[in-house]
This record gives sequence, C-alpha cells and structure tokens, in this order.
Amino acid sequence: MLYQLCLPMKFTFPLLFVALVLISPSVGVADGNLFKREKEIIYGRKHGLAMTLDVFQPLGKRNNRGIVFVISGGWFSANHKIEEAFKVLNCAELINLGYTLFAVVHGSQPKFTVPEIRQDMHRAVRFIRHNAKTYGIDSEQIGILGGSAGGHLSLMQGTSGLDGDPDVSDPVERQSSRVQAVVAYFPPTDFLNYGGEGEPTITSATCPTAIIRSWPRWISTPTTAGKIGTSESRAMPKCGIDSVRLLPRPMSPRGMRPR
Repeated sequence: MLYQLCLPMKFTFPLLFVALVLISPSVGVADGNLFKREKEIIYGRKHGLAMTLDVFQPLGKRNNRGIVFVISGGWFSANHKIEEAFKVLNCAELINLGYTLFAVVHGSQPKFTVPEIRQDMHRAVRFIRHNAKTYGIDSEQIGILGGSAGGHLSLMQGTSGLDGDPDVSDPVERQSSRVQAVVAYFPPTDFLNYGGEGEPTITSATCPTAIIRSWPRWISTPTTAGKIGTSESRAMPKCGIDSVRLLPRPMSPRGMRPR
C-alpha cells in the first residue's frame, strides 16, 4: 500500500533527500545537486589485483559526456584519495554541469613503473567506452583530467591513446583508449630539467634504462610560459585533439576556481 504525505512544498526537497540517503548510501550532494556514486567497480585485473574506479553520476541534468578523473599523486593511487582529489580539483562543479565522472585508481609506484601505470589508464578508458551506454554517456565524448602526476598521465593519454584490437576475445580490449579532451592541472612535463636546467628527475640511478627508453620522446621537451613543447604539439592532431590552450588560474582554498 502506498501512502502520500501531504506537506507544504518547502519541505519536499529535504524529505526527498533524507529518503534517498536512507535508501542508498551512494547518493551525495555536490553544491546542492544530487549525484549517485558507485564505488570500486572493477575495470581490470593484473598480478592478482583488482583495478577499480568509482562512478559519479548527476541525478539532475546530464550532458551525456564522461570524464576520466585520474587519482594520482607522485604516481601513487588509492581509493581513499578520491574524496581529497574531488575537493581539490572542484569536481562538484563538473557534476553540476552534467558530466559523469569516473575516478580511476591505478597501480602505484614503487611496485609498478609509469609505463605499467599507463597500461592501467588504457584499460580504464577502454572499459568506460565499452560501458558507455550503461552510464549514459556518448562513447565519442570522453575527456580526461588530473592534477600533478594525474595531470601527467592525462597528457600522456591525450597524446598517445591507442586503437583497440579487433581480433582479441576480450570485448573491452577491442575499444580505443583515445580521449577527446584533456585537462591537466600543474603536471610535470619536462623530466630532463625537472629541478632546473640540466637537473633530471629520471636518470639511470633512479630508473632502469629500459624504462627511460620506453617513455615517449615528447616528455623531455622543455616547455615555456604560453607554449607547449614542439613535439607535444605535433602529437596532438594525430590523436584527435585540434588545439591546446594554457589557462593560468589562481588557486582557491577548494582548488581551481571555476569559470
């Protein structure tokens, strides 16, 4: 039997919110707007480990676009870091604008190298694209964002996404890992002059030579204010990104101030 509670309209929203929270602990609020969060969805496995992501879906308006949210600092990633990164990068604003967010947790250093971490990112993008209909997004409207090491991984994904392999049995691996937009907050980009001119952060003393050789050449291209590295710029059109804009923005206590 159904019952209707007759109350003034001004009480409707608070009661609705309480009811949703009681029914589903995954419902949250982003600046007054409701969203649904699905935690620890397995997008892949390696070395006996489950690789997971959390999905944030707006319960109000949606724009049918997805954003891969890279959870990474110092190339270390963990599920308990999601809430902090969510606040620092002001992701509530993206939910308010109708984007669906996929917070991806990758394998971490020192156990995994950066090239191995990049394989996790390829897998995550492919998993999201394969399940685009399930999450109500356009499979050809997927962007990626991250800060610091997450920004670096976002740039790498934007410039060197891969086509899927149509001959493999895994349907996820048949999908492309390319993205259509990149937002990178304060990413490291020049590892040969990281601490200053001629002061590399990646050397044979800190990283095996085979790993150094496996990194794309463009990461060692110095960047200057208002410009992006030459080889990096050449790589952009090849992966479907037409232009790059650097947007210097002042930081607020909650992260980047939205436009």
